[in-house]
Amino acid sequence: MDNVNLSVECKPEIKVSSPTYTAGLYLPCGKPVFQPDLAKSGSLTLSFSNSSVDALPHTLTLLPSMAPGVYNAVYSATITITVASDVVPDPVVNYFTTSAPSTVYSGQIMPISWSTANAKGVNLKILCAKDITATSSKNPSSILSCDAYAFADNDLLPSVGSLNLSFQNNGSSLSSININLIPAFKAKVGYDATKSKTLSVEIRPKSSTGVITAPIVPSPTKPVPAPTAPIFPSAIRPVVAPPPPSQNQSAQPQTAPALGPKIYAPGSYVPPTTAETTTKKDYQITKSVRSRFLSWIREVSLMALSWFY
Repeated sequence: MDNVNLSVECKPEIKVSSPTYTAGLYLPCGKPVFQPDLAKSGSLTLSFSNSSVDALPHTLTLLPSMAPGVYNAVYSATITITVASDVVPDPVVNYFTTSAPSTVYSGQIMPISWSTANAKGVNLKILCAKDITATSSKNPSSILSCDAYAFADNDLLPSVGSLNLSFQNNGSSLSSININLIPAFKAKVGYDATKSKTLSVEIRPKSSTGVITAPIVPSPTKPVPAPTAPIFPSAIRPVVAPPPPSQNQSAQPQTAPALGPKIYAPGSYVPPTTAETTTKKDYQITKSVRSRFLSWIREVSLMALSWFY
């Protein structure tokens, strides 16, 4: 075998070119490519393009030459490669977020982070607002443009990364702004604004302070002593009514408590209890009984006389 030739598989989506072949033309498929034949040992550079959205397999066949234009297909050698798609998907923003609160103070650091796919890089667009300026940790001494791309096309932020922003509010009132993250196309010039993500933040003016007022704690008060029950003299004690019977308790007849000796308050008049007063009381009772008895005898006598006559 003195020389060899190359044959490439025919697929409409795949085009093959080589600097060894005619410049600007694709290699023909399904037949020996080179005339004259290639040397029996050597190297060859090939380039492939795939217009499909998917990667496709492609077969190359090396044919040994038996004579000029005659090849031995029985002893050929083949290799199969996978040609990636030339169609680059549109950029995708996986996330665009910040750990800062929705309202920040003038000069406060606002960290942002992002992740994209199929993007060459990203850029920022910050909404213009009166009395608001912005800087970044990428170039702290440079004020970022607003309502325009903050960074040059040749100085893009990476497709995955983070950045610190700082806003100055030179006004006297709270101001709201939007921060847009826009991915750059990977295979062509420009940005895909349809895939942008936005963060909104409010900037407090410089006159605001970040002082946190402590909650007011009431001062402790002296405990008020509980009222004490009145102390009665030993000679006088209040009468406490017994508790009412419960519904489950059967009613029982109530008996009047036995009368005890009278107890007089200190300093009050206590009548004497001598033998003289006792005799006087007995005499008054006897006189009353006698008077009633005589009155009854008189009435009976009158009734008897009236019956007799």
